Amino acid sequence: TKCGRFAALLEDRNGGVWAGHTRSLDKLPPLCHFAEDQFKCFATPGNGYLLYVGSLHEDRSGNIWVGAAGAVCRWRETNPDCYAIPGQAAPTERFGVWALAGDADGDLWVDGGPGWIWRLASGHWQSYQLADLKLQTQAMLYDRENSLWIGDVRHGLIRRVNGRTDRFTVADGISSESVNKIFEDREGSVWVATNAGLDRFRDMKVVTLTSREGLPLDQAGAILASKDGSIWVSRSGGRSSLVHMK
Repeated sequence: TKCGRFAALLEDRNGGVWAGHTRSLDKLPPLCHFAEDQFKCFATPGNGYLLYVGSLHEDRSGNIWVGAAGAVCRWRETNPDCYAIPGQAAPTERFGVWALAGDADGDLWVDGGPGWIWRLASGHWQSYQLADLKLQTQAMLYDRENSLWIGDVRHGLIRRVNGRTDRFTVADGISSESVNKIFEDREGSVWVATNAGLDRFRDMKVVTLTSREGLPLDQAGAILASKDGSIWVSRSGGRSSLVHMK
């Protein structure tokens, strides 16, 4: 049997929780929504990009954006609006979009494959490359202080602000240099889910949660904070599961 995982979680402004899955299965399509005690999943037959979901983002207008196979799609249940990342002509060349972030101008920042970051502004793409870092980005966040956080598979956590780039590794206190997701809560804390636990940055000080501190999983995948202050975390690796911590 094929196995997948919940690679992305998002709580929208109405309190609904969106979950993106990495496999398109008959029993569990790639995009699901939980609201008012109802759980619904959406199949996308005929869409060559929404084969799986790697990331989710809600923009200032309330649109839900989905990181898919070689594209980002503005979600509509009847006809999703997809923007293919340049340079991927054949389906076999498409990579998963595992990171999305929106800035104060409403532009969308996108994981663009090995070494590249893309910005989508008014339907047009522009590419960027951070010097001396061959990134394999899995997570991205534009925080309320206009800092761009980037989580990498091998290089840990990168924070770019005012033209300066800072890098955080295990030596700086994070639980692992393989970062899966990044999230900012309503108090301004930045949460980082890694292959070894969960890290929280507050005023640039880091606190780590692992199984030793009672976290009921070792590999944290996607993460979000609910309005009641509780935390939802998905497991990275193994069977798909969601953990709700209050």
